[in-house]
Amino acid sequence: MQGKTLMYLSAGISSPSGTAGVAALEAVRDQLGFSLVTFDGQFTPSRYQDGMRQAVAQKVDALIVYGISCAGNESALREVHAAGIKIIGLQSVDCNEADPSAPAMFDTQPLYPLGDRTIRGGEVWAANGAAQADYLISQLEGNVKVIQFDVPDFAVTAALGRGFQERMAECSTCEIVESIDVAVADFGPGLQQKAEQALLKHPDANAVAINYDDLVTLGLSAAIQSSGRKDDLVTVAGTGYEATLDMIRQDNGLKAGWVQNHDWDHYAGIDTTLRLLSGQQPEVSGIPVILYDKDHNISESGGFTPATDFRPVFEQAWASR
Repeated sequence: MQGKTLMYLSAGISSPSGTAGVAALEAVRDQLGFSLVTFDGQFTPSRYQDGMRQAVAQKVDALIVYGISCAGNESALREVHAAGIKIIGLQSVDCNEADPSAPAMFDTQPLYPLGDRTIRGGEVWAANGAAQADYLISQLEGNVKVIQFDVPDFAVTAALGRGFQERMAECSTCEIVESIDVAVADFGPGLQQKAEQALLKHPDANAVAINYDDLVTLGLSAAIQSSGRKDDLVTVAGTGYEATLDMIRQDNGLKAGWVQNHDWDHYAGIDTTLRLLSGQQPEVSGIPVILYDKDHNISESGGFTPATDFRPVFEQAWASR
């Protein structure tokens, strides 16, 4: 990537994942010799398209879109393609994933391992949703009555919700007693109120499935605490932030979660970009599906730390090219 210009277009740089993405790219920029341009989508779809058109105006060589899926952005993505800019989808869903009859708009995406096959984009999130369901089914011996907090407004989180629902449907003795759609506007007191009402409405519920950790810290934790039922509910979320792992360590209303390691994701995105610009096919480089709870895959403090130190593995591979 020596001498190339890379734009990083994040759905929201102010989020933990967006901040981590910028930091990861800046950490390897000098080693790989590329120039970096960042654009903050501010969780506003019209700004996503502004960012894509900025990539054209600035004549970058490659565009990484993070957390921004193809659907609804096709026109701007076509302009990027027409300018000869390569598009890498990171934690994003391509148009042909959502609709197999639609054309792919990303040139490539990182590949992730799942058993004996590889997955990408929305499939990764669906696998995490299925893992949440597997945990509840195992812990509750197949007698699950769960309240689901879903986030359908983003393609990746919608995929996680579907993955959870589809796996739950395979369990004949399990039931989703209510699935509650959560919008960004609900984060905070509105989300806490929704959760408190659901817990009152379903006294027979023995589990809560939360799409990802931000919802825990932005209202759901407070609702579970105030319900007086934190010890009676098996609650699963996901991402692996320090604040939510501390809740698990302290047995404070959260039992388990799925892993997203932002640094590993972005190293995988950089590796995929490097291979694309070198005319190579992507290799499996994403983090595998991992669950953590109080007894598994959790350190004594801090956020989730992978057992494998992935950074030197990537950096050694890059140095040999």
